[in-house]
Amino acid sequence: MQPDHTEHAMTVTRPRHLFLHFAGAAVTKLAPPLVQLGLLLLVARESTLDDVGRLALASAASFLCGALAELGFATTLSIPRPTFGTAAPPLRQTGRVRVASAFAGSVLYVVLWGAGLGGHDAVFLLAAPLPFSLALSYGYAGAMNASGRLRIEGAVSVAESVAIVAIAVAGSLVGSALAWSLVALTVGRAAGTVARAILVRDLPQSAGETVGPLFRAQLPFALATLAIVFQGQADMLAIGFFGTLGLAGLYGPLLRTTYSTLLSAEAFSWGLYGDAHPDERPVGGLLARHWRAASIALGTVLAIGFALLAEPFLRFLLHRSLPNLTLPIALFSVVIVLRFATLVLNVEILRAGRQRDEIPVLAVASVVLAVGAVVAARAASIGGLAGARLASEGIIAAGYFALARRVPGASRRRERAAPAPRRVPGGRLRLLVATPFPPNLDGAHGGSRVISQFLARMAERHDVALVCLRHPRDPEVDPVLRSRLALVVEVDRPDWSATRLRRLAGGLRTRLRLFAGTPLWACDVDVAAYRERLRAVLAEWRPDVVQIEYTVMGTYLPQLEEAGVPIVLVEPDPATNAALDLQRVSRRHRLLRRLDVLAWKQFEPSVLRRVDAAVVYTERDARILSPRTPPRVLSCIPFGTDFVERFSSSDGAAGGADVLFFGSFVHFPNVDAARRLKETIFPLVRARHPRSSLYIVGENPPPELAAGRDGQVVVTGRVPDLAPYIALAGVVAVPIRLGSGMRVKVLEALAAGKPVVASRLAIEGLGVVDGEQLLTAETDDEFAERISLVLDDDGLRARLGAHARAWAEQNLTWSATLDRFDELYSRLLRP
Repeated sequence: MQPDHTEHAMTVTRPRHLFLHFAGAAVTKLAPPLVQLGLLLLVARESTLDDVGRLALASAASFLCGALAELGFATTLSIPRPTFGTAAPPLRQTGRVRVASAFAGSVLYVVLWGAGLGGHDAVFLLAAPLPFSLALSYGYAGAMNASGRLRIEGAVSVAESVAIVAIAVAGSLVGSALAWSLVALTVGRAAGTVARAILVRDLPQSAGETVGPLFRAQLPFALATLAIVFQGQADMLAIGFFGTLGLAGLYGPLLRTTYSTLLSAEAFSWGLYGDAHPDERPVGGLLARHWRAASIALGTVLAIGFALLAEPFLRFLLHRSLPNLTLPIALFSVVIVLRFATLVLNVEILRAGRQRDEIPVLAVASVVLAVGAVVAARAASIGGLAGARLASEGIIAAGYFALARRVPGASRRRERAAPAPRRVPGGRLRLLVATPFPPNLDGAHGGSRVISQFLARMAERHDVALVCLRHPRDPEVDPVLRSRLALVVEVDRPDWSATRLRRLAGGLRTRLRLFAGTPLWACDVDVAAYRERLRAVLAEWRPDVVQIEYTVMGTYLPQLEEAGVPIVLVEPDPATNAALDLQRVSRRHRLLRRLDVLAWKQFEPSVLRRVDAAVVYTERDARILSPRTPPRVLSCIPFGTDFVERFSSSDGAAGGADVLFFGSFVHFPNVDAARRLKETIFPLVRARHPRSSLYIVGENPPPELAAGRDGQVVVTGRVPDLAPYIALAGVVAVPIRLGSGMRVKVLEALAAGKPVVASRLAIEGLGVVDGEQLLTAETDDEFAERISLVLDDDGLRARLGAHARAWAEQNLTWSATLDRFDELYSRLLRP
């Protein structure tokens, strides 16, 4: 493959206003059916219902042949990089194939006519050249889409449509309205094709001589196009061969009216294939960022409008009395909603390079439609034809929904740019870290503290850059940490709870994306501005290694992979298992939680297959993720804590009779543990220690953890520093029974030399011994008994604290952790 020198041109020629791009897409898709409706109106008033049927059949057959002959180039030329490996559309290199195929489309039209379509009526041959023009025009439109210039295609479509209508109206004054309508379509489309061929010369095109194995690249799209087009026209073909012209004259306009609404969805999704997608243009505006919700909302509105207006519109269009169309119109209203949902899913499937996966679904749907349409055409049943169409669309929607949730194969090609020059392993590296929140040395939750401590110490060895998301309620990156890093970029994350309207919009957005297979948290952290800043930092700062904290940041793998450097995932708490825990204990939104689990089961393995290394903190988490991870990718590296340095060896012995639990209540296992401690465990402790109080410390405590009026329970919310609360506590209780990962709260309490009573799950993988460094408990009674035991026995308290401190000094320093990460980076950077 020859090198492509058009990347810069593609970048600088992007239009400023995406509205014009989507408007062009809408005009391109909507102009042909609107012209068709105009021609049907003309023929219906000037001729018979049979002639209306002839026009509908000729139009359907010419579109079928032209779309088949297009071979999917409208799609592949819209996305040249993943299909041809070029930055710009290879129009010249594919020209011979496209022209030959277009000619074959016109030949196919004549063959269908000869086989009996329309009863061998010679008037059909007036449209024989039409498939040739249509096939070439679709390819040119794809090239315009690739560079975000569909506004040009829209302008040509408008001019073309005006010419067709003018020719048809003028011709009908002197001859047959049907014959002149077909002539107008043929001449007008031919003129439009010539105009497009001239205009695309000014657009970016691939400069290479070849585009690789064209047949192999184009075949999946050609097969998918065959299935799509046949499914779109199978019912009209069935009428053409097995029905009557009168039936075609009724059903054709009804189908055309339905698909005039559907083509608005196709226009919007088609406009997102190329340069206008938020992944390619992160500042695309409100419409591009929320295109999924906009598509579904538009489909619902159009379905309602169609149900109300279709029958009076058809009476006006055909200018005659009609049979009862209530049932077919109701069925087609459902078809509209299904098709809009399908096209939302199709954008993600296609951009993921999985077009070939759609072919079996479309094939089954086509067979169902063809069989049902033949039966209905023989019975002259419009309701039967509409029912067959609805069944076919339902199969496609269900199939695409399943495809959107399927895990991409491990062999999926990762498109990476040429890698930056790498430094010698063992030297000072450039490490870029991406996080879903701002790290803080005194953060409200353990993940924030661990990440910030890691970054602060790693910055002593390497140049470290941080790009993080920040919710309006999050504090900024810790000033001390900021001073140690080479670069800090904070990107605001939208607050979807700010107003009632935003809550509704945010809820609709996350549920639609959840339906398409995106986990709820991934929806929250998917921010277009973050993609833009990430791209800029990757291009300007040129890291040697990229590290993402939490699997959810795999949302940005498409951007990170462009840098061509190793990508490391650090997962403190395996996401699928966390979602399963939440589903098991959730009392509300059970279906939502179930869908979230299913989404994580697809999202998490797909991320693990695409990173170069994955790090977990405990052997238990390694066992959980091992079946989902390719060989030699997963490592277990326990983290450290700076509480060893912040507390002296004597601090742990201090403290009174109070019980402490701390953690972020954004994390549901903490909510469950605190609720259990307050409602069942602490009352038992209080019965034996009336002066004892329970301190619950952490951000976002739920209402059910409200403080007691008598001071028995103190709920602080977020505090600037945990250390004073740990120092003054008599014992730290950790009755965790959900989740995984290393419990930061346990390690920090041990490092402070504080007596700890914890569940076995809370200390799993730590290597501590019950009765030596801490006490373990499982039931509520056991927790109450062991907490009381510590509060009653000063000697036990001192002994546990001393042993905990000694263990922490030996096992929880950051030096060993950083050495393990350095070894990992060096291995990834070796040639």
